[in-house]
Amino acid sequence: MAQVVLRDYWRSSACYRVRIALAHLGIAYRKVPIDLLKGEQRAEDDRAINPQGLVPTLYNARRWGADISACKRLLDIDAECAKLSAFDAAFPRA
Repeated sequence: MAQVVLRDYWRSSACYRVRIALAHLGIAYRKVPIDLLKGEQRAEDDRAINPQGLVPTLYNARRWGADISACKRLLDIDAECAKLSAFDAAFPRA
């Protein structure tokens, strides 16, 4: 598999879920930090990668995913995410 790149913001819960899934699956990736508070996601070079201007953006040489569901499809991890969802159900947030 070509190198996976994750463009994320460290405080984003969606990015955090993608990082958990990547770690769970043992997929190595390169992290590119995007500072949402500075508006870096709206920069022209970032919009060229992700026209929606959102994080996370997960991509490799062949394709990319611009939101949490697209990232799951990119990694083909729906079954693994179901396990993580079961964990969420067992330990609900306050």
